[in-house]
Amino acid sequence: MIITDIKKQVNNKNKVSIFVDGQYYNSLFDETYASSKMEIGDSITDDEFNRLQIESQKKMAFNKSLGYLSHRIRSVSEVIKYLEKKEYCIEAIEYTIEKLQEYKYLDDEHFANTLVSDRMNARGKGKNYILQNLRKYNISSEITANILENYDYDKEYENAIKLAAKLSKKHAKVEDNYKRKQKISSAMARAGFDWDTIKSALN
Repeated sequence: MIITDIKKQVNNKNKVSIFVDGQYYNSLFDETYASSKMEIGDSITDDEFNRLQIESQKKMAFNKSLGYLSHRIRSVSEVIKYLEKKEYCIEAIEYTIEKLQEYKYLDDEHFANTLVSDRMNARGKGKNYILQNLRKYNISSEITANILENYDYDKEYENAIKLAAKLSKKHAKVEDNYKRKQKISSAMARAGFDWDTIKSALN
């Protein structure tokens, strides 16, 4: 196969279209195209093109992920979704995740523990809120079970007491005692506290 034309894509400015023997053949990311040294008139086979695309995407996906991870700690699922959105191939994504884990840049157990500490200590949230966040980031059931096994219920109750006091002050002007407690209870439930904890904190 002979490359007869290479054109910048109109709808995706990060890609170029490759034409072989006068017809559209496939597309490449700009970075892949630039590193390939590909030129019009070159001969290429399907296998050569696929290998070129996969190997180049591996390098790009890994480098992109390092930049993505530089902003804050991430879960495995976040990085996968990020790379999928960037349209990297499955081989590049799998390679990148494996390398990031190997170099300890990606660790769901560390991510989960950091998340729990932040939600509990910095934001004063309850267990239900924390579990919802763990599900959001697709943390495994095994890691979640370990989190619950070592969960600091005393700290959670302390947070519940503080939030109850704050909300009681906020809604102090609500004269009806039932309505006031209902408002406080609903707000605490949204913060992730279960009803037993809420009831105990309000008494």
